[in-house]
Amino acid sequence: MKSILLALSVAVAANGSVGLWSSAPQLGAVVSRASLVAFQFVPFVNDVDEHDVVVDFSVAPATVETIKGEGFTCTTSGATARCTRALFPANTVGGITLGVRMPSEVTGFHITVIATISAASGSTYTWRPNVFVSKAFIVSESRGSLADAITQANAACVNNDPCEIEFPFSGTISESLPAITAKHLKMDGHKDIVLDGTGLAFNGNSELEISGFTIQNFDGGPGILLNAEPRTGLRATVEDNVLTGNLRRIMTHNTAFTYIYNNVISNNRRSGVWIVSGYYPAVYRNTIETNGASGVYFGPGCQFGMADDNEIRSNRDFGVAIDPQSKWTEVRGNSMKGNGQLGIDYGLDLVTPNVADDSRRSAPNAPVLTSATYDPLTKKTVIMGHVDLIKPADVGYYAPLIDLYVSSTLDANGMAQGEKPLYESLDYNLPIGLNRNTGDFVVIYSTDLTGQYISATYTRMYALGKGAPTPQYYENWQATSEFSNPVRVTR
Repeated sequence: MKSILLALSVAVAANGSVGLWSSAPQLGAVVSRASLVAFQFVPFVNDVDEHDVVVDFSVAPATVETIKGEGFTCTTSGATARCTRALFPANTVGGITLGVRMPSEVTGFHITVIATISAASGSTYTWRPNVFVSKAFIVSESRGSLADAITQANAACVNNDPCEIEFPFSGTISESLPAITAKHLKMDGHKDIVLDGTGLAFNGNSELEISGFTIQNFDGGPGILLNAEPRTGLRATVEDNVLTGNLRRIMTHNTAFTYIYNNVISNNRRSGVWIVSGYYPAVYRNTIETNGASGVYFGPGCQFGMADDNEIRSNRDFGVAIDPQSKWTEVRGNSMKGNGQLGIDYGLDLVTPNVADDSRRSAPNAPVLTSATYDPLTKKTVIMGHVDLIKPADVGYYAPLIDLYVSSTLDANGMAQGEKPLYESLDYNLPIGLNRNTGDFVVIYSTDLTGQYISATYTRMYALGKGAPTPQYYENWQATSEFSNPVRVTR
């Protein structure tokens, strides 16, 4: 939306003689109460309007606190500001930074900055960037409990205007909490708030951000439950939390674009992350360990899921378990070790045998490794293997992605779980020599890996035009195989 608006502003201005647009903050961004927000404006003129250029600003109910312009003389007065320039040559850069102090009230505001550029010729253009200040609900001894704040937010936050529950203190909360139905709600515990014996449940179809909490010892259900209405959407971000000692940890139903990242999820009695159903669930950069079932479970209603860059260790069952009805799940770049079953299991049936034609399945055949040897003369480890290159007829573009892993031991099933990715970056151009006609590949690695076990996964990448908000993990549809057979590096 932002790029469309900016393009429109430039196009309109091109029909006149002067123009301007804002490069920051993002249009419609949510900002904090009482914060100083820097609006970056880029004015421009054509050849006939270089003289006596004036840029006027007004904003309400906020206050203009600072202003600085490149080549401009600028002044402020309460909610207004002005920048002037006697000569503003065409095709030159003359940015203006406007510092706007947001209101501190808790009622919430929609703030629009009206910026108008004019020249001596009479040419003029107006650009109106906007931001939101969240409606705030304060949890403290004087203002009431978290349960009260959630109840108030549920009643007041019924549209898409942003709301926030704030915690201006450090401490432990143990009260029973109502389900959250407020739309567009943010809750940040700033790593100071512990929810002990209680969890957070969300029922709705809008946006939710949960960060900075420790959620522990909850026997009544998931530490965090995300439950959207069927055939609607819940965009949820669960970031930088600690979930430990709960009956369940993070569970989702019917969500869309759910981002679960930078969390520590450990010692819960069931799976670390249990995604029953949803579109585009992303689980990445988490530590998921010693849970009582699988590290991550993608259920039968999941499509286009991803589990990347996690540490998944010592869980009772699988590292990543994928229901046979789950479609298009990417699993790349994780460090997995000590899980009770396989590192990756597609179908909940242990090792899935390769078949002659896998193009109609949601997961491709696993690679087959044929050898891994270290040459002391060249000081290189050479790994060789094969993948089935089968492109479905209804796919226009297809790319095979091969990831290799190093493990020190095998699991109870005689498989390597992938303790460490051979290449840390999940690049689409890893240094793997693949014959696109035969499917044979060779990897030459400049390290002595003698005695280590090599395993590999194969990810089919189909370019079908799917996208997602930042972070953009869904530019393509991708599906990852189970781990290959392990091969021990010899000399």
